[in-house]
Amino acid sequence: MIKQFYKSLKTIGSIGFLWCMLLGYSPSLLAENQQRLVSGTVTDESGMPMAGVNILIEGTNRGTQTDFDGKYSIETVNDTSTLVFSYVGFVTQKIVVNNQDTINVSLKEDLAALDEVVVIGYGTSNKRDLIGSVTQLNSEDIEDLPVASVDQALVGQTAGIQFRQTGNPAGGPQVLIRGISSLGNNAPLYVVDGIPLTSVSNSGDNFLLNNINPADIESISVLKDAASKAIYGNRASNGVIIIKTKQGKKGKTQFNANVYSSIGWTQDFDRPNNLNAVEMAIFQKERLEDRYLFNGAWGGLEQAHYTRIQDYIAAAENDPALAKGTDWFDEITRTSVTTDYFLSASGGSDNIVFNISGGFRDQEGVVIGTDVKRLTLRANVEANLTDWLRAGVNIAPSFVTNNSAATEPNSGGYSAYNAVNASYWVDPTAPVYDEFGNLTQSTHGVLSRVNFAGNPVPFGSGMFWTANPVFKILERVQQSKTNTFNMSAFLEVSPLKNLSFRTTANVNYRNRSTFNYTPKTLPLDGLTPDITGRPNSGSSASSGNTTNFILDNQLTYINTFNDVHNVEATFVASLERRKGDGLNISASNFVDEDFIFPSFGNTSTDNINNFQGAYSLDEINRLSYLGRASYNYDSKYYLSTSYRRDASSKFSSQSRWGDFYAVSAAWRVSEEKFWEPLKNVISDFKIESGYGITGNDAGIGNFASQGNINSTNYILGGAQVRGYALVALPNNNLTWEESEELNFGLDIGLFNMFNLEVDYYDITSKGFLGNTTIPTATGLGGIIDNVGSIQNKGWEFNLTTRDLIPSQDFSYSFNANATINKNEVLELSGDDEFFIGQAGNGTRFAVVREGDPVGLFRGFKILGFYSQEDLDNPDVAKYPQAVVGSPKVFDGNGDGVIEFSQEDYVDLGDPNQDLIFGMRHNFAYKNFDLSVLLNGAIGFDIYDQRSQQMHNLDGQFNVDRAVFENRYRPGVPTDIIIPATGNLPNGAIIEAREETPLNSISVPTTKQNTTRYWRSPNSYHIKAADYLWIKNITLGYNFDKNILGENAMVSRMRLYASAQNPFVFSKYKLGSPEVQKNSDNLVRGVNEGSYPNAATFTLGLNITF
Repeated sequence: MIKQFYKSLKTIGSIGFLWCMLLGYSPSLLAENQQRLVSGTVTDESGMPMAGVNILIEGTNRGTQTDFDGKYSIETVNDTSTLVFSYVGFVTQKIVVNNQDTINVSLKEDLAALDEVVVIGYGTSNKRDLIGSVTQLNSEDIEDLPVASVDQALVGQTAGIQFRQTGNPAGGPQVLIRGISSLGNNAPLYVVDGIPLTSVSNSGDNFLLNNINPADIESISVLKDAASKAIYGNRASNGVIIIKTKQGKKGKTQFNANVYSSIGWTQDFDRPNNLNAVEMAIFQKERLEDRYLFNGAWGGLEQAHYTRIQDYIAAAENDPALAKGTDWFDEITRTSVTTDYFLSASGGSDNIVFNISGGFRDQEGVVIGTDVKRLTLRANVEANLTDWLRAGVNIAPSFVTNNSAATEPNSGGYSAYNAVNASYWVDPTAPVYDEFGNLTQSTHGVLSRVNFAGNPVPFGSGMFWTANPVFKILERVQQSKTNTFNMSAFLEVSPLKNLSFRTTANVNYRNRSTFNYTPKTLPLDGLTPDITGRPNSGSSASSGNTTNFILDNQLTYINTFNDVHNVEATFVASLERRKGDGLNISASNFVDEDFIFPSFGNTSTDNINNFQGAYSLDEINRLSYLGRASYNYDSKYYLSTSYRRDASSKFSSQSRWGDFYAVSAAWRVSEEKFWEPLKNVISDFKIESGYGITGNDAGIGNFASQGNINSTNYILGGAQVRGYALVALPNNNLTWEESEELNFGLDIGLFNMFNLEVDYYDITSKGFLGNTTIPTATGLGGIIDNVGSIQNKGWEFNLTTRDLIPSQDFSYSFNANATINKNEVLELSGDDEFFIGQAGNGTRFAVVREGDPVGLFRGFKILGFYSQEDLDNPDVAKYPQAVVGSPKVFDGNGDGVIEFSQEDYVDLGDPNQDLIFGMRHNFAYKNFDLSVLLNGAIGFDIYDQRSQQMHNLDGQFNVDRAVFENRYRPGVPTDIIIPATGNLPNGAIIEAREETPLNSISVPTTKQNTTRYWRSPNSYHIKAADYLWIKNITLGYNFDKNILGENAMVSRMRLYASAQNPFVFSKYKLGSPEVQKNSDNLVRGVNEGSYPNAATFTLGLNITF
């Protein structure tokens, strides 16, 4: 059919040519007689007019350029002439005039050219000539992702990075680059427009990257290997993330407005699968009946509780609302609304360019009472003052207000009392509001413990209680405000053609204030607190200021000799000084409860500690000298080296200087002559290798090496006096953590459509900053020292594509990445292992051990459930209280006896992922575009520590549905009739039933003294958590000139809809597979009940005019 079509075209062309000949004309003569004026407009793919585009008549030296509006006109053109449209970074187009007076052109960005410029430390590099493992995302990679902070845009799009996160609107993810490399802070170094951010953590309301508007971002570069990151020396061992904001471009001023609104809801996997009120009543009834079978009798309080249960079940039969009770998780969550507004102006002339922007974000969390409001402003201006002098300034203030709630586990370990965790287990019969419409103070309900008079008591039969989670969120105040001001100014002198000197001054000022108030009416944290409240109200306020000043002086030389010898050298002297101070005050036992702010005049004078205050000072200074030199021969042979010498005031004068360096080399084999026959298939092939040493000093305080003296009390002359004591020894030999890294890489281009990057790395991190114990006779707990080492080995794969389906109307491309990382603890100071992770039973559920990965889970290994044959067999290890249906526990220490202690704990699981991957698919059809972003991981486990209440079989907590439906119950041969008593006026009947078959259960018996093995760390609660997560689906429509009109004020308009976190496919069904623990860098993959994740739907509009 195609051949027939081609043949028809040839026939039509031949007929046309013969017709011209018969008339005595030739096509060329016709064209030569039709000279004309051609005009038009040149835009980019988004419809933005392009200034300065070159238009040339092919084969001549005649041409013109587009003006600021992208318009052009060119004279004396004939119909056979070809116009050539060219612009740096865009694909050149050739168009035959062919009897046209108007030719409008849309230039496509040249992806190969765009990839050439990558932001690296203290400069940029041509992507083709870059040595080292660097991944860069540009603004178009993140523009449709409704993320609150820029690092969230890296999820699924960057190899070598692991993410863990919650849905907290003010929190950030935990980010690991190439594995755990420290016992302390493992967060990468973030550098924003040349300013290193200090103390970046994922803390719930103190995440520094929340102060940066993602819409302001031009690019994000992730520096992963020593060759690329060693230039940052003393803070680079965890990797470096460089964020560059948008700069102005020459041309007519363009305004861009982007507004979107989102609604969010909790994911199903975060919703507890617990019992409603009547189900919980039935569970407690059945548990009491089984207890009667085990003990042969009930106590008085048990009888009274059974009666209340009977009455509740009877009343609920005809009352659906009573049967359902309170869904506490529903009560503390909501459908959230987020609005985001952004406006920017960008443009410039030959001598000055600018980009000015402002944005406002109002984001509700899916937990009631939580929200974030952010206002950001930014102005970037650069000017060519003369031919040899450039200057620029970047000003960026931001203002963030965060209202948070008690939604996270305690920093020290597991907590059942935070509002989210409490919503899983508290009494579903307890009301949220009393009969007057006021919030109740506690979760004490019908199924909760009471004495014979009906008053709450901590003993007896029934459920525990705690503060009403809704009351806890809404009546307590937890607010923080963070105001930042970043300013960077530079002056660049170019005295010679290839030499430039740049001096840059950076100032980062940050003010953070907090206010917290807890009313007297809020019960204390606990399992059976006073339901009327606490002894005293209390509030606290703090204000802290931090100023970071950095002065960089940079000399750069770039030159090419004989067109093949390319040389670049950079030398920098850097000075950094960070100073901070803080004021904290707290007050309790208010005289006037209506005045909630801390004030000495409003506190009771009976105790001087009712009002307290403290003032603190902090300072750190750094001095650095660094250099980098690179050479390549004709983009074929490469050599690069860097060296940095750092001094930090964190260490003593004897050891504060550190040396960090890297060397790398590469060979582009595809440029060799022998490769020519392969170029049509393997268009590019480069081999590279690098070695280097980087450092880290984030694991200690600014004065830790100097020891510590605290105030204390002494007895002198029979009286107590105030004095001071040494509590931590100084260590003059304390110095940097160091990471020694070897990297090998391949860059492979295939068919001019695929580009594959493969990296292998081997990193040994040593000299961890940590505490070393010393003899107790000294009276001191320990000394900060350099201890231990960890090794990370792995592979990274990154595949990018373009123009996979060549079509005028349809295009498709995708990017994919995968990472395999293995870590191993090589050495520890003192013992060869230590335990981490606080469990609810007081034990530690994870271990750091020489020869193993970091943070292996440990606990009781459950082999099944004891049968009568097991109990009768003396060779089967057991505990004295075991009965049929009790958890069958592996004898961990092999002594033949099961003890309720860590002695029988064994390794059970690994939270470290074997493989992580991500992929983004991009489709376009005419004016429509569609992108799909996903990520996932394989080969890791999660410990569900919520099981300490959700699988508590003692009737004190609401439980997982599996406990209700799949537990063991002993058989009852005949009905057991329990006579009435004063506490059991209706008596009771335990009906005959069959014993539950052991092969049909997944949960053991509720017999007392055996259930503690089930709720403690054990193998049943450690689950495989492989997952595939569709992170984002975005569908957009671009309105072109045909719709908007040629003379419309709006040059580009795009309407888009986006679904964030819409689908998760996982083996793990009990929460997010990316579960995050906020406070511990080494404890990973533990679900303790934290802020739920949100799925969101976003509708947005982007307009350029």
